[in-house]
Amino acid sequence: GERVEQGEVALLKSGSDIRMNTYYLKFLLPRDAQPTSMHVPHPLKKRKKPSSSSTSSSSSGSVPAWSGKSGAALVEQLEQTPVKQLLEWFWDAIRNNQWERRHQMMCGAINYHAVRDAARSPQMQALAKEHTGVSRSEVMEWIQHSPKYKEWVQEVLKKMELKSFQANVTKCLWKAKYKRNSSIGRFVRWKLPDEEELGPPSDAEMSSNEGTSETKAKEGEEEENDDDDKGKASQNEEKDQEDDQTGGQVPSSETTTSDNPPSSELPRETGTEVNNSPANTINDDDEDDDDDNNESANTL
Repeated sequence: GERVEQGEVALLKSGSDIRMNTYYLKFLLPRDAQPTSMHVPHPLKKRKKPSSSSTSSSSSGSVPAWSGKSGAALVEQLEQTPVKQLLEWFWDAIRNNQWERRHQMMCGAINYHAVRDAARSPQMQALAKEHTGVSRSEVMEWIQHSPKYKEWVQEVLKKMELKSFQANVTKCLWKAKYKRNSSIGRFVRWKLPDEEELGPPSDAEMSSNEGTSETKAKEGEEEENDDDDKGKASQNEEKDQEDDQTGGQVPSSETTTSDNPPSSELPRETGTEVNNSPANTINDDDEDDDDDNNESANTL
């Protein structure tokens, strides 16, 4: 026979011998028994569907709907999203301790924007002219030291292996229209894409450029206003100086004609010469007043 341990199940036939310790039993089935069916009630409970708030909580409410889209459509949508918005979604996921497949796709889109920004930088363009292209390590080094992507790279390398990150950079180089000089080899160089191939910059860069142009225009207007104010102030100072020089003084011709008497009325008895200078006009007037007083006394 076969040994059946505790918790095990054995299928018995009618007439089978059973031994339990020192007891011998025989398993017999009734011959005239009729088959009967038994219905065991099993209440069905409807499964509650997850609410929209719980499904959108993982995406922090600002991430677009992930479900219902294929991988290619989702990647294309993320690549068209401004990099500033992508970085905000990434840091929200890090704060909520979330890391899924969709976040890896988001990092790929951020890497695509970073590679395009590297092609626009003057540093990479100078390297490309000097060495007829740039290497993948130089592009990664630029991204790692960029103030926009520096913290992002440090956090991504904690979630992703270095080889996976390098493979993602290579894929983004092809997407950004970089051209490789050879298919294989250690000294592979990538030719930077043209401006037409890169296309217009992201919305964040365009807004920053517009902001700088507006500030420059405002600075130019302020400088012109300052120059106008300085010119008006200098003209006012010149007018004040002219008024100070001419103020309180009357020309000599006016003093001689208005204050001095005619030459026939000048006293001849003194035998002195009369100066018509402005300094002596006050003394001449005093002498004329004395002569007039004497004449009036004689007439009386």
